[in-house]
Amino acid sequence: MAILSAAILTDDKKIAKRLVKKFKHADYIQFDIIDNKFVPGKTLWADDIAKLKVKQPIELHLIINNPEKHLTSLLRCKPSRIIFHIESTKNPLAIIKRLRKENVDIGIAINPETDIKKVIPYLIKADMILVMTVHPSKQNQEFLYSMLAKIKTIRKLSSIDIGVDGGINTKTAKLAVKAGATMLTSGGYLAKSKSPACLIRFFKKL
Repeated sequence: MAILSAAILTDDKKIAKRLVKKFKHADYIQFDIIDNKFVPGKTLWADDIAKLKVKQPIELHLIINNPEKHLTSLLRCKPSRIIFHIESTKNPLAIIKRLRKENVDIGIAINPETDIKKVIPYLIKADMILVMTVHPSKQNQEFLYSMLAKIKTIRKLSSIDIGVDGGINTKTAKLAVKAGATMLTSGGYLAKSKSPACLIRFFKKL
C-alpha cells in the first residue's frame, strides 16, 4: 500500500483552495515552496497555507535555498512533514535537529543529477528520502526512468520510506513502487483528472 501526497504548486490562493478540496482523499496535501532562487518561480508561503484549512496532514516540499533560515516562518502552518533538498543547504544536520525538536517528520529530497552518496549519511537520521524523477520547479514533466535505479539502490541500503516526485501517472507509479518506493507524489496529473478520488485510490492500492 503506497502513501499518496497530492502536490500543490501555485501562488494563487483561489487555485490552492480549489485543489485542496479536489485532493481531499489524499493521505497528505503537499505544498511546494519555491523562492525563485533555488529554482525559478514563487509559490504560496506558510501564512497563506495556514488559512486554507487543510484537513489532511500538511507536507511542505522546500524547493528553496538555505531552508534552515526559513523554518520558523514555515512551521507556522503546522506541517506534519518537511522535505528539504540535500543540494540546498550546507548544514543538513541543523535542519534535522530543528525538525526533531519540533516533532516534524523529516524528508530529504535528491535531484536527478545528484549522486546518491549525498544522502547515504542521512538514511538513519531522516524519516524518508524523496527521489526527484523530474527536475524540480514545474509540473507535468516527463518521468526520468533512469531514476528507478536510484530508488532500487536506496532500498537495498535501507528500509526507510522512499518517496517519488515527478511525472507520476498510473504507469510510472507502478514502476516506482516495484523499484522500492513507498510514497508517491502527484500534482499536475492528479489535478487534470476528472475523477481524482478514483485515481488516488488506485495509487494507494499499489
